[in-house]
Amino acid sequence: MRTDRFIITLAAAVFAGWLFAVLLCNGVFYKDIVNYEVLYGEMADYWSRVSLRGRADRVFLLVARFLEMAAVFAVTRCRFRKTGSLLLGILTGFYIGSNLSLFVWGRGIMGGVLFLVAGFPQDLAYLSCLFLLLFAGGSERPVQKDRLICITLFLLAAGIWLELYVNPLLLKCL
Repeated sequence: MRTDRFIITLAAAVFAGWLFAVLLCNGVFYKDIVNYEVLYGEMADYWSRVSLRGRADRVFLLVARFLEMAAVFAVTRCRFRKTGSLLLGILTGFYIGSNLSLFVWGRGIMGGVLFLVAGFPQDLAYLSCLFLLLFAGGSERPVQKDRLICITLFLLAAGIWLELYVNPLLLKCL
């Protein structure tokens, strides 16, 4: 019963972060506080360089992704794990909502398609990993740490592989 309540609360936190990001981004883009064309142009330039990643960029991506998941793991194991899990849920929703708003403002309806193609393959693995850690951190049941770490590392490796090799191919097709 408590686990179901935590899942609903976590889903509400993600939705709240998403809604806040969408409202905030649409407001600042509509009032021209932030120039979405420049912001989207910088992101498009980054994507054009993604396929040219060298070894140093790949190592940096690998280290950054492992540090992100290590930080999530640390939050879910600390004393304030429920509050930290909800905060991470809000930040995840904010990240998703701001990216979706930027893509739709930058490319129109095709921005939604681009959002799915650009982020879906690797984010499916990353978000599964994130929610697995958040769920394990908020659960009252004991969790086998070795199994949790093994599944997390597998999902993280799959996400990194998708981000390095599959995602650039999908972006070239668009």
